[in-house]
Amino acid sequence: MEDEAIIQLYWDRSEEAVVQTERKYGKLLMRISKNILREGRDAEEAVWDTYSHLWNSIPPERPKKLLAYAARLSRNAALDILRKKHSQKRDERGDVLFSELDACLPSAEDPSTRLEEQELVLLINTYLLSLDKLSRVLFVRRYFGMDELDELASDFGMTKNAVNVRLYRVKQGLREHLQKEGVAV
Repeated sequence: MEDEAIIQLYWDRSEEAVVQTERKYGKLLMRISKNILREGRDAEEAVWDTYSHLWNSIPPERPKKLLAYAARLSRNAALDILRKKHSQKRDERGDVLFSELDACLPSAEDPSTRLEEQELVLLINTYLLSLDKLSRVLFVRRYFGMDELDELASDFGMTKNAVNVRLYRVKQGLREHLQKEGVAV
């Protein structure tokens, strides 16, 4: 079923919308959640939270891309569960991934150098769209989907080192792009 038809089912308040979303995107949403949470039960909870968020937000929202919208909701639901579980201690895995991006993103702690969030997202998206498809997919899967380097290497028939080098170059390019646009990083 096409995304627009599924979205229309949500607008019509038909429970079939959730069934069709699960059929079309359930495995991907589960993978995103498992990459973040590492536990099946927690990942399942995050995916069901995603379906609930979809049900409650469509309408009034009418997403242009159902997959992107659902993936973002799934990621956020998984991160919410992770925060609840680790409210007393920090999640080292997330810290490591986000620290890899520190060198190419502006500091959130310095308000004088921070762009509005939407402007920064637009600049990052513009840069990502300028990349070849493989580089873009690797970057999004690593830093949005939190996929492991070994998994990316296996999925794309590359060595772990080749994936690491490509991601390093993408991050360097992102840093240069943002600096060229006047963003202090």
